[in-house]
Amino acid sequence: MTLFGPRQTLIVNLCALVMACVAVTEGEYIVHGARGYYMPQDAWTYFVPALVMFIVRNGIFSCCFLAIYILNSIQMFFDVRSIFLGTYVDTSFKYDPPISNLFFLLFSIICFIAYAVVALVRFVLKVVDIVNSTDD
Repeated sequence: MTLFGPRQTLIVNLCALVMACVAVTEGEYIVHGARGYYMPQDAWTYFVPALVMFIVRNGIFSCCFLAIYILNSIQMFFDVRSIFLGTYVDTSFKYDPPISNLFFLLFSIICFIAYAVVALVRFVLKVVDIVNSTDD
């Protein structure tokens, strides 16, 4: 087992890291353009799913998260475009990058907790198996 998993997973994870940087930039532009302020401490929430991808190191999981990053970035691009063209309508139900990112953040945290529980159960089962095999 390598530190970052297979090479393809590493490449997908690095692409997701780049997409997280793009999402931070788009989110900053949307919030600043629509509301007139931006809180830079919100930027870390875009990087948590990428960090979870690096920890889990699963190819399918990483590809799914990269797809979510890309879809989120496309949606935010259309909002950035609307703000730039002056056609953005700020309603309470309009797309808000921190809200959509919050769902992605919570989903990634739930996936990380599930990964940690499975890893812990596997570790405990391995320890129990070692203890049982030495008792014989």
